[in-house]
Amino acid sequence: MSVSRNSRMLHYVNYRMRVTLDDGRTLVGRFLAFDKHMNLVLAETEEFRKARKKKGQSAPTGEEKRALGLVLLRGEYVVSLSVAAPPPASTKD
Repeated sequence: MSVSRNSRMLHYVNYRMRVTLDDGRTLVGRFLAFDKHMNLVLAETEEFRKARKKKGQSAPTGEEKRALGLVLLRGEYVVSLSVAAPPPASTKD
C-alpha cells in the first residue's frame, strides 16, 4: 500500500521548513499549506542569500538575511524542502 505525497506533506504543517529555490535563495518559515502543484505558503519567513562580491574582492561578503513575513511560493521554483525545526509545543491551559 502506497502513501500519497499529500498525506506525507500534511504531517509537516506548522513545522519550520527550509526551502531552497532554483535561484539559490533559501527561505525558512512556518509551513502552512501546499497544493498539487507544490505551491507553498510559509508564515514568519526569512530569506537568506549569498551576498554579491564587491569590486576588488575575490570572495562574496557572506550571507544576507531579511524578513519577508507571509509568502506564497510557486512550486515550479522549489528545488528542495527540509525540516528546520519541529512545530512549537502547544500551550493548553
